[in-house]
Amino acid sequence: MKNAKVTLLALAVGIGVSLWGIQALPSYAERQVIAADTDDANWPSAVRNHFESIFFKRIHATEDQRGKLKEIIDTAFDENKDLRSQLKNEFNSLVDSVTDGKTSEDQLHKQYEEIKATRDKLADRRFNTILKVRTVLTPDQLKEVGDRFKSRMESWKGFGCR
Repeated sequence: MKNAKVTLLALAVGIGVSLWGIQALPSYAERQVIAADTDDANWPSAVRNHFESIFFKRIHATEDQRGKLKEIIDTAFDENKDLRSQLKNEFNSLVDSVTDGKTSEDQLHKQYEEIKATRDKLADRRFNTILKVRTVLTPDQLKEVGDRFKSRMESWKGFGCR
């Protein structure tokens, strides 16, 4: 039972990495092509649409699955927009506080704890999205996503994943 839970958790994390991981972002050359046709306001949706296209092809999603997954991803993106903005603002504030030379270490620790709390909220929301996505995928698609995650983990050896 414990192994099943660990496997399920690893699979869920794999889906998350596949949905939001760095490997899903377009290459530099692809970004230049997208950017040429996209203004800054439309950049997030252009990247998301590009990612969805790659993800859907990788798992051989049916049209029905594409519709359901797009709805889940779009809803999560919209619901998390404010939290991502908050995280960015908190981080920028911390950087300003660290570099101003006037902020106490206690205050810096408080700001850092706020960032961690916001990051944890965002991670929880992403995990809930993963659980929703999981209900749409077939066992073979879940295996494909899990295999992709494991493959990516092999290349992360320099990032504490030895």
